[in-house]
Amino acid sequence: MTPVTGVILANCHNGRMINSVNLTAGTRQVLLSQQQTAALTEQTTRNISTGRKVNSINDNPAAYFQARGLSNRASDLLAVKDSIGQSLHAVETASVGLHALGDSVAQIRAIASNARGGSAAERQEAAQLFDRVAAQLDTLASDASYSGVGLISGSPQDLDVAVNENGQTLTISGAAADSAGLGIGSAGSDYGNLATDANIDAALAKLDAAINAIRAREQSFATDVSVLNIREQFNEDLGNTLQVGSDELTAADLDEQAANLLALQVRQKLGNVSLNLIAEKNNAIADLF
Repeated sequence: MTPVTGVILANCHNGRMINSVNLTAGTRQVLLSQQQTAALTEQTTRNISTGRKVNSINDNPAAYFQARGLSNRASDLLAVKDSIGQSLHAVETASVGLHALGDSVAQIRAIASNARGGSAAERQEAAQLFDRVAAQLDTLASDASYSGVGLISGSPQDLDVAVNENGQTLTISGAAADSAGLGIGSAGSDYGNLATDANIDAALAKLDAAINAIRAREQSFATDVSVLNIREQFNEDLGNTLQVGSDELTAADLDEQAANLLALQVRQKLGNVSLNLIAEKNNAIADLF
């Protein structure tokens, strides 16, 4: 039996089953079109499920790499933003400590001032109270630390804050705000147990200087906080802008993708109809033999 081009035959020849598949050019074209349609349908379905029209380098190399570059920088900036946030907590903690120190120094000043004109016993008692409260300054300064960073402790640290993805930093200088750092001293050893008004005046001068130093440091930290807040917001805004730009390069128009999917499904059905018609025609031809 001579095979007929384009006809699928399954017959017995010399007692053996013969399977012969020969495709016409039309059949091959329809099958190729169906394969392409299936691939496009799969891609369109993936685009709809991910919300992106560029899911890999093969989809659009230029858009893929540009979007990835923007997304990577956005991610780096947002990571820096988080780091700035932690640094802000460290500075704010120091500011809280300074406020408490300012209240304590004001209390010590009141103690010294009230000792003026008092009896020897009253002055002695005031000196002891002076030193007792002053000792708390060291504890306050030490406790005002965040994540191991103490900006106002007896041995203050500097804080280097990365402000962008290139590693540029802003240095926030620490300053000792314990009793020694503020230059307050001891009523017993430095101000004669407040025994005379001259001793009290000397103590008050040091305490006033300490209050001024605390206020200056509070102002310095407030400036640092303002700078960091601006930089933190800038990094967040820029990071979000870059991410939006990245998304625009890869994001799919879901309405367009849905329309494409519907069109592909219709094409797939029409292709199936064409194959059925070709098969019926071939079967009719085969019946002639």
